Amino acid sequence: MANEHPKVKKQKARFWIAAGALSLLLLIAGAWFVARQSRPLRISAAGLSESSSKVLAAYMMRQGWLGRKAALVGPEGVEPVDGSVPDIRIASWTGSPVSDEVSVLDGISVGSMPGSIQAIGLGKDGDRLALPIALDHVELAFRRDLFARNGLVVENRIVSFSDLNTVLHAMVAKDFFPLLVAGGDDRALLDFLAVLVVSMGGLGAYEAAEKSLSTFDWQNGGLPAGLSAIPALRDALDWMRTWKRDGVLHPEWLAFRASDVLSIARLRLTASCVMRLSEHRQWPVGVLQNWQASPFPFRDPQVAGSALLAPVVVVMVPRAGRYAKKLVPLVAEFSGEVFQETVVQDWGLAPVLGNAEALDRESGDLRFWAAASRRLLPGWDAELSGKSMKLFSEAVRIALR
Repeated sequence: MANEHPKVKKQKARFWIAAGALSLLLLIAGAWFVARQSRPLRISAAGLSESSSKVLAAYMMRQGWLGRKAALVGPEGVEPVDGSVPDIRIASWTGSPVSDEVSVLDGISVGSMPGSIQAIGLGKDGDRLALPIALDHVELAFRRDLFARNGLVVENRIVSFSDLNTVLHAMVAKDFFPLLVAGGDDRALLDFLAVLVVSMGGLGAYEAAEKSLSTFDWQNGGLPAGLSAIPALRDALDWMRTWKRDGVLHPEWLAFRASDVLSIARLRLTASCVMRLSEHRQWPVGVLQNWQASPFPFRDPQVAGSALLAPVVVVMVPRAGRYAKKLVPLVAEFSGEVFQETVVQDWGLAPVLGNAEALDRESGDLRFWAAASRRLLPGWDAELSGKSMKLFSEAVRIALR
């Protein structure tokens, strides 16, 4: 060996260097493969609160779909800034055509859902692009004791807007404001505007206002000029002004946040609130003890079944996701009894499955109201971009000052 030719020594050295490099490459490739295979399912849950997102992630972890863990994408499920595509998207349905972005959910039965809920998630061609999994609602929450004492007949809901207006005015007193709204919160303000538009003019008024808003150049036009030129919005804004003038609404209601509304309700200085069921769930049980929920009443009770402002949470499978084909048949589980009676109950929302057990009367009533309505409306927060929503909200506040 000592007399080995230098050329042979050099060849052996090259061989070992090459072998070492190959081993390193194989090690790197193996680590990459293992990491790729163990990559968790990425869930975008922008349609849920932070606590609800965590409940969903915990459920997915227990299920172990595709043998993988589950991970929320960003805070509260907000999609990452790197533009990567999530494997599963949970969001409020907007009715926008997204057939080029998400997989068609073939073979998933929705026959056990009420008709108005079955219609949610369908594309223009009738393909199922999203599966409804839970119902939220912009409700009128009211104190049963005060409304009954003032002559309003309560049978699980308030039917007449005229009766509501009469009772609200009858309850006005010093330091007591019968109706509360978190007008400083953009979504709460637009929810209030939307339920008034639907109440005043039904589904047709909501659609007409929506069409007018859709033609506005939100990117370059600043605040929309002349909201009063849209009849449905003009009527709703007039009611807001009247209720503030008459003491039904607090003078500073346009600056209120959800915490302000809860504080006043806790002191029993109000009789009703307009808020979402998902927000209602954040209130302490002790405060809610004597409260009841109802759809906001219509000016014409005969059209009360035409529409309901009830955002529907849906699940979608992005077409560009890594596991799209494998996940399509699995998401049917979200509409099954186990998911509906565990996760949806934990969310505090209403189940979409007709025979699933609801958490309580509020959830059960909401599913019934949804079944009795021909159309479920998502609310303007789901149909406008963040910037547009901010501009619209500010325009409403300016119009009401």
